[in-house]
Amino acid sequence: MFRVHLAKAFGDTRLDAITTEDVHRLKAVAHGARAETVNNALTTLSVVLKTAAEWGVIDRVPCAIKLLKAPTSEASFYDFDEFERLVGAARSEAPALLVVLLGGEAGLRCGEMMALEWTDVDRPARHLRGPRVLCDGAGKPLTQEVIQVLVRRRTARRANVKPGIHILRHTFCSHLAMRGAPARAIQ
Repeated sequence: MFRVHLAKAFGDTRLDAITTEDVHRLKAVAHGARAETVNNALTTLSVVLKTAAEWGVIDRVPCAIKLLKAPTSEASFYDFDEFERLVGAARSEAPALLVVLLGGEAGLRCGEMMALEWTDVDRPARHLRGPRVLCDGAGKPLTQEVIQVLVRRRTARRANVKPGIHILRHTFCSHLAMRGAPARAIQ
């Protein structure tokens, strides 16, 4: 957040010289970004300024920081029938099937799937291409982009469901809840 958004917006400006107008300019420059992303940058700026004031680096927070109104959205998930269609559509491509099952049946995030190694698996049906579970034919680990293409563009389209990797994680949690698992266990 700091490097990508705040450092670009404020450069070498001293903390006590940041104005409310500067904050509004940051919001305007980041106009194309999602409200959640802009709010994360604003929250980071707020924490930096408040901490600097607490530590006596600056006398007071020099500006007002108001977050953007972010639209509230429900977490999407696949119902049981949609998930079964997705699994069926993924069966023709082993990596796609692995992604769907790791996300929808085990609740793994995309980064966790990419980092999963055979040594992490209890009973590996191991291929000999490399140490990572998700890899291409040459043993090279799959990238997030490749994983998204596998599920989003191919598998979800064939299954006629809304595409998205993170929806699989929501599906895992939602299915547990629908089957009566306590919220604490799901967490």
